[in-house]
Amino acid sequence: MEEDALAVSREYESRGMEYIWMPTFDMSTDGRAQMLPQGSHIFASLVQRGHVIYSHCNAGVGRSVAAVCGYLTFALGLSPRRMQHVVAMARPVSFFDFEALDRARPHYEAMFGRACRGDQPSEAALLAEANAIIEMA
Repeated sequence: MEEDALAVSREYESRGMEYIWMPTFDMSTDGRAQMLPQGSHIFASLVQRGHVIYSHCNAGVGRSVAAVCGYLTFALGLSPRRMQHVVAMARPVSFFDFEALDRARPHYEAMFGRACRGDQPSEAALLAEANAIIEMA
C-alpha cells in the first residue's frame, strides 16, 4: 500500500469527485477476502444511486477486479462463470481470485443478505455495467 494513499483524494475532490480508499494488501487472497464484503456492498449502494465507479489499484488486475467480481456475484447474483465472462470481456487482463470470493460470500450474506435478482440482466447490460466500473486500459 502507498505511503500517502490519501494524497490523491485532494486531486479527486478538486474535480468534484468522491474518493473512497479501501486499503487491501496486494497479491493476497486474505486481503481480498477481507475487502470483498464491504467493497461489494459499497459498489452496490453507489450504483443503485446512479453513481459511476472507477475502481483501480496499482496494476488494475487484482484488487480492483476482485471488488468488481464481488459486486457482480454477491450483489447482482451472477454465477462465477458468468461473472468471469463479463469481467474478462471488459478487462481481458484480470486475475480471478475464486478462493477469496468463496471465503467472502458467507460474510457478505451475513451482513447484507443474499442477492435476490430474479430478473437477470442481459449480457449487454452486464457488460455495460462492468465497463462502467472497470477501468478500460
